[in-house]
Amino acid sequence: MKLFKILFTIGIICSCYYNSFSQTEISKELIDKDIALFQRFFQIFPFSDQSTVAELNKKLEGFTEVEVNPIGFEGNLHWWVLTGGTTIIDANILSYNNKIIMVQATIYKKYLHNLDLAFKEDKTIKNKFNHLFILKTNPHYFNDSVFQYIYTNQTLYTEYQNHISMFLGKQAKVKTKNYEFEYDLLNRPTERFQFQPVDRYYRSYAPVYAVKKLLIDNKTDLVLNILKGPSLYGRIYAISGLLVWGYEGKYNLTSEDKKLIQTVLDLNLNVEDATGMGRHLSYNKCFDQELLKVLDNDFKFKVGSTYPEEKPFECILVEQNPEF
Repeated sequence: MKLFKILFTIGIICSCYYNSFSQTEISKELIDKDIALFQRFFQIFPFSDQSTVAELNKKLEGFTEVEVNPIGFEGNLHWWVLTGGTTIIDANILSYNNKIIMVQATIYKKYLHNLDLAFKEDKTIKNKFNHLFILKTNPHYFNDSVFQYIYTNQTLYTEYQNHISMFLGKQAKVKTKNYEFEYDLLNRPTERFQFQPVDRYYRSYAPVYAVKKLLIDNKTDLVLNILKGPSLYGRIYAISGLLVWGYEGKYNLTSEDKKLIQTVLDLNLNVEDATGMGRHLSYNKCFDQELLKVLDNDFKFKVGSTYPEEKPFECILVEQNPEF
């Protein structure tokens, strides 16, 4: 079975707030709410390097902070939903020691045609939008393209990376030419993905495609480097891909590789489960035990065998943690 079919549970970010308004149906009231959304957004962003989580909480009062999730090594990923009349801005914010490291504010492409009406009402919004937001295009699947504002406090980001390296080892300086999209997607800590037992999206879902491309092109050095990086979701996809590759005999995991994978699994953090609002899964239970055999020194791959075809494409939750 192909790699993207045998990765653990894969989901797609649901746009729960989708508005199907056409421009002719959008009322003045909704346009005014979009204008108010952006006016307030531009009062908060761009960020200052001295901004703290407490200050951010105060500035974002009135918006919905959906959740705060630990991503390991004293880092937290905050998710705010900023809602206007027809437009939603998802704000993913990485903090460390109560300081803001990174901000990723996303507007999905489907909302942009509605924004034209707000831009006509207030041209300053359009100018600021064009100044802060850039179009991020997935070269493999255009529908994943989004408009994003990204802020990074490089000093704090380096400090956080150095802190992670104390546990996982230092990330090597790798050449990402021809793989910039894939590597950035899997290595950026503000990227969030959901996991669910639905396989209809797997062929085009960006992180699955990214891991598959790196492994097929024999860029295991990039995949292993992602394991040492700051992205919780990137590390999970990297582990899954390496376990599949190892199980099928396409890559021989070294003892160092296995030790690194086990260290990451032992963090026992949670990821979002798209099958239910607010549900979470412990990610060290989101791997089929057949794949986890790769981490057992006594496991020997049998030539000609593949990942069992009869296995359903879903996250198989084990009753207890695997023993090695």
